[in-house]
Amino acid sequence: MAQHRYRKLLKNRDTFEIENKKILDVGCAGGTIAFAFSEYGADVSGCDINAAVIENCPFEKIKSRLQVIETTDLDKIFPDNTFDFIHSHQVFEHFPSKEYSTEVIKKIYRILKAGG
Repeated sequence: MAQHRYRKLLKNRDTFEIENKKILDVGCAGGTIAFAFSEYGADVSGCDINAAVIENCPFEKIKSRLQVIETTDLDKIFPDNTFDFIHSHQVFEHFPSKEYSTEVIKKIYRILKAGG
């Protein structure tokens, strides 16, 4: 399970401190990874284009923090320099083109804080 793998990664606090950090999980699906981040004290939000997976999120702690958002609209929803860390896992390979991917990366960069 992805949540278990992320918990192992997050235990290495010397190189990856997330407590009290604002994190966005792009392509969060049912919130498994976002939940793992929240368990280590992150202020986590998630977004996905699939409403059904968000509606079926089993983690009540974070369910209200997950939104249905088209990835090209990230900068319309979140102000510039909002997040300390932005995570995306197994998302970009589903985008329709290299140009679309480039557009999403630019929008992610805008909402990511300097040094994030």
